[in-house]
Amino acid sequence: ETRRIDLDRLRTVDMALSTRADLPPDNLNDLIAYAKTHKLNYAHWGAGALGHLVVESFKAKTGITDLQGIPYNGSGPGIQALIGGQVDVMPVPLNLAITHRKSLKVLANFGTKRFERLADVPTMREQGVDFALGSWLGVFAPPKAHQDAVDTLHAALLDITGTPAYQQRLTESGMNAHRFETPTAYAAFIRANYADMQAAVKASGYQPAA
Repeated sequence: ETRRIDLDRLRTVDMALSTRADLPPDNLNDLIAYAKTHKLNYAHWGAGALGHLVVESFKAKTGITDLQGIPYNGSGPGIQALIGGQVDVMPVPLNLAITHRKSLKVLANFGTKRFERLADVPTMREQGVDFALGSWLGVFAPPKAHQDAVDTLHAALLDITGTPAYQQRLTESGMNAHRFETPTAYAAFIRANYADMQAAVKASGYQPAA
């Protein structure tokens, strides 16, 4: 039995769809139209990694076909290539989007809600593209953990994640705090997220090595 009891999702690590500073589009819908008439490329940090999957899913959602992925050895080298103009587009982690904002165009947040430190950057859904996908970190318990222990730990996590100090620390690190009122609600999120990731892998066409 490998199933685990889900306790609480503590934080999400979202990304922002960004372009090199001199690319003509200034908003998401203009980028979509531009990408359908121009041959563009994008940086990511490995086939099957989240940076690859979100852009391939975005392409499938919007009908973009000629946006070629270029793998880099991490998000750092990828964003340097974006700033330097070697690539056109990149899904940039929020903390890096904040750091390098003056050198990029940040067009859309891939997450489910705006980020406080990039409050002027709308989500994909706010701009008419029904898509949201990101990474997240949470806490789990062994499958045979007693429900009383699970409930006690969950209550403690709710207390911690609800404090202003915790949420401020996440915001400073480029992450959003997300909380679920019950372990059951968190389990439902995980099932839905698993389905989203399956769809993302299918859209990417990625096939793991045998």
